[in-house]
Amino acid sequence: MASLFRKRSKKEIYKIVNNTILVVIGSFLIAFGSAIFFTKLNIVAGGLSGIGIIIQYFLGSFFPGGQLIDIAVFILTWILWLFGLIFIGKDFAFKTLLSSIIYPLALALFLRVQAFQQLAEIVAFYGMENATDVVPIGNLLLSAIFGAVFTGVGVGLTFLGGGSSGGVDVLVAIISKYTPIKESISSFIVDGVIIILGIAVIPNNIVPGLCGIISAFVTAMMIE
Repeated sequence: MASLFRKRSKKEIYKIVNNTILVVIGSFLIAFGSAIFFTKLNIVAGGLSGIGIIIQYFLGSFFPGGQLIDIAVFILTWILWLFGLIFIGKDFAFKTLLSSIIYPLALALFLRVQAFQQLAEIVAFYGMENATDVVPIGNLLLSAIFGAVFTGVGVGLTFLGGGSSGGVDVLVAIISKYTPIKESISSFIVDGVIIILGIAVIPNNIVPGLCGIISAFVTAMMIE
């Protein structure tokens, strides 16, 4: 750490510290938005959290406590990080390194600490007498929108900090490098495939899936 700041001006040190803080805060916001607003209602809005929700639905019952989303996201994050290192290069891998460490850990925190899970249940099932009842469309829409706000701001802060949120952004970057497809289009395609997969494989998930589409659009708007 000392070598990082050696022979650097105060302005350069300030920039490094400021960028690090932005990436850390951004990673926590992405994890918070996903864990608190998406997971309880199976809102697949793209990204690794969407893949994690799909995996959780099919394999969660086989794991102690039934919680698999954070484990799946952790494994996929580092697989994709290695892909980024191999197919894009060291510079990109370095930019995604901090977020690739912080995001899975923050997601595990929000998914496994009881206080945060109680908050997620309040958000998801507000106004319902029984969590097994049909979730009102208002709950789904508000969760989709507010989850998108947190994740979009988080991704935006990560970009402002000179980093990358990692995850499926690695796939987007690889597609953009080796094909003429623009990043904005490839990002839409990747998230779209994840959302459609969630609708297709999770029973009775059409309405949450449609809310996931709305969430993906709101996330893109917040990033812009």
